[in-house]
Amino acid sequence: MKKILAGLVMLMSFGVMAQVKIGFVDSQKLLDTMPSRKAAMEKYLAHEKELADEFNTMRADLEKAYADYQAKQGDLTPVLRQAAEKKIMDKERAVQERQQSIQQELQAFGEELNVPILDRIQKAIAIISERQKLSMVIDKTSTLYFAPDMDITSIVVVELLRLEKEAK
Repeated sequence: MKKILAGLVMLMSFGVMAQVKIGFVDSQKLLDTMPSRKAAMEKYLAHEKELADEFNTMRADLEKAYADYQAKQGDLTPVLRQAAEKKIMDKERAVQERQQSIQQELQAFGEELNVPILDRIQKAIAIISERQKLSMVIDKTSTLYFAPDMDITSIVVVELLRLEKEAK
């Protein structure tokens, strides 16, 4: 009886699996073909350099203040020495806080730039999935093997480039 039930369950699952159509995409290739991604990367790198320059200026200012303090330390009264040390500690704290805020700012900026790009990729995949009547689309990088005829990357690239033109 158990063998008959197991056989029926297997037969039923084959019927369900026959209805599932799967496609595969190379998400990295999709990203690499998008002009908007290249533009976003250029914006990101320019902003990153701008923030790095700002941070380096702050760091150089801190190092100069510390070098000045060390050079004059012997000549300072205890009150002036304490004031100079406080000034250096305040600058150091400001540098650390700015470093953290720069990291957060870059992360938020990167996400802001990526959202429309990833939305366009998702939309292109959805359009092609509907046309091809696919139940599921999986990224190539997460699979060990798939039949080459299941790769829909090139069709999605064409749709993606069309969506890119519309977005401009």
